[in-house]
Amino acid sequence: MPANCYQQGPVSDIPGVLARLGEIHQHIDAHGPGHPDGVGCFNDLYAVITEQVRDGVAGKIYRDNEFMAALDVAFANRYFDALRSEDAKQGNGPGPWRVLVDKRADPAVTEIQFAAAGVNAHIDFDLAAAVVKVWEGLGGGSHDRDQHATYQEIDALFAREMTRLRHQFEDSDLKRFDEGNVTKFLNYVSDWTVNVSRDIAWGHASRMWHLRPLHLDRVYMDGLSVTATAIGEALLIPF
Repeated sequence: MPANCYQQGPVSDIPGVLARLGEIHQHIDAHGPGHPDGVGCFNDLYAVITEQVRDGVAGKIYRDNEFMAALDVAFANRYFDALRSEDAKQGNGPGPWRVLVDKRADPAVTEIQFAAAGVNAHIDFDLAAAVVKVWEGLGGGSHDRDQHATYQEIDALFAREMTRLRHQFEDSDLKRFDEGNVTKFLNYVSDWTVNVSRDIAWGHASRMWHLRPLHLDRVYMDGLSVTATAIGEALLIPF
């Protein structure tokens, strides 16, 4: 494993994504805080989802397998870019990821909260930009029905894995928390970050695509950063 997996460059295919996620997992195991690490909670969830995407692309189950493979790589590289920026401690990393990194060693924050904050940063901030990058490379756009159908199919992966995490949480000792508030929180995570946010992200990508000639897509991303950062901060408030 490289001495600093966070500082490696972008990956170019799904096996590369999985290899990098594995290196991050090993690094956190070796150098983590000794209790659940915030980045690690999201990283492990992301690895499971990526494995399922890999298998789906290999089995050609998607309506546009080329689009899914390209999106998986572009999406993951935004996560790796954010970790690289935060590890360099230059203070210019994306706000939605910075709040997770800053809180990653807080023992008062639960694993499901860490995972939710990572999903928020990745979907509410990263996803639209990743879709635009794929359109730049492959063509297509928000009008492409096969791409949109393929994009929506990953919803089930996120929903299934977040449900699995919720069941793990509910079966753990953390049930000592008020179950009414915990249930409300988990329902929010499942309904918003997995389903609603992904639909909204497709709309964001479409608007950014049309704003590119005016060079306003970066301004649009600044707005997404503000919103996703605020949501991430709220998700990481201890119960």
